[in-house]
Amino acid sequence: MQKLINKLASYNTFIFVMVTLGISFLFLAFCRSVIVPWYENLFGPIIGPNHYLDGVPFYVVFIMVALIAPLVETLVNQFLVIYLLLRFTRFPLWIVICISALFFGIAHTYSVYYVFYTFVIGIIFAVAFVACKQKRGYFYAFWVVALIHGLFNAIITLGAELLCSAIPLAWICNPCKHIKFCFRIFPYLCIINFVIFRINAN
Repeated sequence: MQKLINKLASYNTFIFVMVTLGISFLFLAFCRSVIVPWYENLFGPIIGPNHYLDGVPFYVVFIMVALIAPLVETLVNQFLVIYLLLRFTRFPLWIVICISALFFGIAHTYSVYYVFYTFVIGIIFAVAFVACKQKRGYFYAFWVVALIHGLFNAIITLGAELLCSAIPLAWICNPCKHIKFCFRIFPYLCIINFVIFRINAN
């Protein structure tokens, strides 16, 4: 664990953000391709945040998920949890990261799938936070992880909205299929973009 954190801490901020986003989208793509179909076959449609946001204007949703939620959740689930655990306990670092991720998952109890999904994303964000903290302290870690979280949510939300506008009009009659298609295809587009970036960087 410490070797991974040391490696991440050695990256400059831009590369660090890109790598963390790439890992997050790879996991999202895996979930959409493998876990979601399996889960829905067993338990039916997944209830997610979009279930509670029907009828809310897009700009309001975007501000909530790309700005407000990342700031609040990073403050509570990464900054406070990790700071308090490192300050007042002697837990191994991997336990601190898992506890932070557990708090993050519990904050997204839309369904069992979402708790699992956000728990793993929470591990990614917690590792990123610890790496940033090691590099430049808690303040730097807070803003970098909040940025990563915000970009992750913004890309998914904005990408889904843009893809939805490009789908044939007949699909609007079936919004569930419409949204599912958008969320499944967009992670792959992000992965392609990330791979192109890495190739160009080399």
